[in-house]
Amino acid sequence: MTDRYKQRAYAKISNSNTNNYTGFNQPFPTGNSQINDLSQTPTSPPVYPTHTSEPQVPSYQTTTTSPPQEPPNQTLNSVVVCPSEYMRTTVNVFPRTSSLLKESAVPYGFIIQPLNQAAEKYQEIPIVDFGTAGVVRCRNCRGYINPYVLFFDGGKRWKCNLCLLSNDVPAAYHCPLDASGKRQDWLQRPELTHGAVEIVAPEEYMVRPPQPTVFFFCIDVCYYSISSGMLNSVAKTILECLDNLPGEPRTKIGFVTFDSNIHYYNLNSALSTPQMYVINENNFEFTPDVDVLVSLKESRKVIATLLERLPKMFAQSQNAQANLGSALKFAFEIVKKIGGKLIVFSSIAPTKGQGALKLREDVNLLGTEKEVSLLKPQSDFYKNIAIEASKQQVCIDLFLCSPKYTDIATLSELSQSTSGQVFYYPEFITGKDTLKFEKDLERNLTRPVGFEAVMRTRCTKGIKVINQFGHFLIRNNDLLALPAVDADKAFALQIDLNDTLSSSDNFVIFQTALLYTTSSGERRIRVFTVALPTTSSLKDCLNYVDLEACMNMMGKMAISKVPETSLQSVREALVNKCAQIIRASRCFGYSNNASVVLPESLRMLPSYILS
Repeated sequence: MTDRYKQRAYAKISNSNTNNYTGFNQPFPTGNSQINDLSQTPTSPPVYPTHTSEPQVPSYQTTTTSPPQEPPNQTLNSVVVCPSEYMRTTVNVFPRTSSLLKESAVPYGFIIQPLNQAAEKYQEIPIVDFGTAGVVRCRNCRGYINPYVLFFDGGKRWKCNLCLLSNDVPAAYHCPLDASGKRQDWLQRPELTHGAVEIVAPEEYMVRPPQPTVFFFCIDVCYYSISSGMLNSVAKTILECLDNLPGEPRTKIGFVTFDSNIHYYNLNSALSTPQMYVINENNFEFTPDVDVLVSLKESRKVIATLLERLPKMFAQSQNAQANLGSALKFAFEIVKKIGGKLIVFSSIAPTKGQGALKLREDVNLLGTEKEVSLLKPQSDFYKNIAIEASKQQVCIDLFLCSPKYTDIATLSELSQSTSGQVFYYPEFITGKDTLKFEKDLERNLTRPVGFEAVMRTRCTKGIKVINQFGHFLIRNNDLLALPAVDADKAFALQIDLNDTLSSSDNFVIFQTALLYTTSSGERRIRVFTVALPTTSSLKDCLNYVDLEACMNMMGKMAISKVPETSLQSVREALVNKCAQIIRASRCFGYSNNASVVLPESLRMLPSYILS
């Protein structure tokens, strides 16, 4: 849907010549306006619509007015646009003024899924190797060369379409221009014809040799893990996935199990069977001197033997305590030397040792203003572990299968700051949850994944990113640190306009770059560049809304406010936002019965909000 609307928007300006485009030469007048949707908790009933016993939305009708016709293909002046599966805009045009952006009431931004597999099925991302020329970037904003830049001075210079600075073209990258002002080799340069490219990163983009793929498992083996069947499902699924783990032949793997004690395993390839070592609760600072983290290729048989025997080893255990905090610290000390994925399986909230949590569930608080206290972490213990893990390139995934109160608000901080993922199975029972659990774990282990990643989004001068949503740690204001990024990870970025764009500025440019290490050990830069046409029409801003992307953004914005205010306030903020958008749609006029006429792009908005 997004690409279709984008093509319609491009059709509107199809007479423009991108390579000869001079709009970026115009200065930007000063201005100051900022919108931060859902950033404030409603303190009184919204003005429009009024709220009584239930939220009310004005009656409306959809308009059949359609945007301009679609072009015959997915290109803009022979540029293959960035597939929306990678970088999807909430609105496929951009307002020229901050007042118009605010009047439309729609959150402007992107949903970015950098390693999405769906797009690769029909369009493979071209690989670019700049060789001796080095990666061609703007010396000011560090933006990457892209299809929408302007070359001049016989091809010796190029103008950055993000910060407007003129840059010299490296001698090894130089090519004369043709009569139309294009490089003569532009059709042979994927970075000049594709909105999505993957650049081979040279050595200066590495602080160390690319790390191998690491999977380290921290498995709960207390009584609840055994009786619920979780331990058996974990061992069975990992064993089945051993031959499909990414990163071969460099993949490394290791195991730690825990109840009130910690157990680690020597998986040296010279052994016929694994050796188990037990650390009692008084000696958790001990560092093992055996092969706990080993090569999967070399120790495949020993690892398989451990997984086959693991459920039987603890089958008679009556230990109902879980010392998760100490087990995490122990596992982290092993993994931090390399980095990688630390996958935690827990059948009960931590009850002992470091990081033990109190049972604070209180049904009497549900639905009250004090309910928000249950959605805040109990302590900073797990957050501090996560921050240190992110610095050491360790991603933490959680599989929570507790039959009782789990306190996800506290434990989830392990994943939030390390680009990890939380899987929750309330009251996990064999038979009821086994299939879903095993499929989720299989997908987690076998999907494409990158390591040691950082991601940054750059915008045309005058536009800035004001909010970022997802699991990551922010460095230097706008750099997202991602110890691991996989095919299912998505991030949302909200943008705002500070200055007024000139009427000659037909496009604005957004560029997202992901620097990461592939599972095969190659350092790559995946760059997505999106050009949006600008408009001074409120009707265009509403006509080109991508409702699914917009709802994704609004949902993430609302969820980010849950730990700060009551759930009722968040719901009211969403309904109020819907009312503001419908109110803006009055520019389309009214029907005979005085109902607001909604554009086709927004006809499902009230249903989505009220659902």
